[in-house]
Amino acid sequence: MLFEYREKKSLPTFLLVFGIISLSISLIMFVFIALFSFIFASTGAGTFWIFSLLPAALLIGSVIILITAAIKRSSSHSLIRGDQQGLMIFKRGQNYQFRWEDIDSILVTKSKYPLQLQNFSPLPFLHMDRTGSLSRPYYFYLTVNSRSVPEPLQIEITYINGDINVLLQQLQTFIPNILWQDQNV
Repeated sequence: MLFEYREKKSLPTFLLVFGIISLSISLIMFVFIALFSFIFASTGAGTFWIFSLLPAALLIGSVIILITAAIKRSSSHSLIRGDQQGLMIFKRGQNYQFRWEDIDSILVTKSKYPLQLQNFSPLPFLHMDRTGSLSRPYYFYLTVNSRSVPEPLQIEITYINGDINVLLQQLQTFIPNILWQDQNV
């Protein structure tokens, strides 16, 4: 294997912390509701079960968030992998494999906003990245034009582990036709 790039694992870490905090808040709320229902059990007020719906929903939601974040954190798949036979790209749960001879061109796009949101309003909260912040000044996309796939395959390479320039140099050893497009000009 010549090169391999994985996606950064920043989002599952945030979800894990959020899930742990919401789980602890829901458990504390359950303890307080149990304590108050025990204290006021002799008065005959039976409305305290209604107040347990919010912590129950919070508990179920936090457990679901923790499970999905743990699964995403533990999954280890390569986003881009290249060897002597060809290029493999993982997108939306599916592996696309290209032989080097079948690839016509590779286009690298640099954009100020995510390409999926360019037609919407330029409000800052619409363009937050997956870490929940505006930490990236630009987004990078890799588009592969190949004879084996009818339409071009585009993936976001902003959040790969490694340098984008090194990835492009490694791709240029196999494919000399790498185009660069800056959509901010």
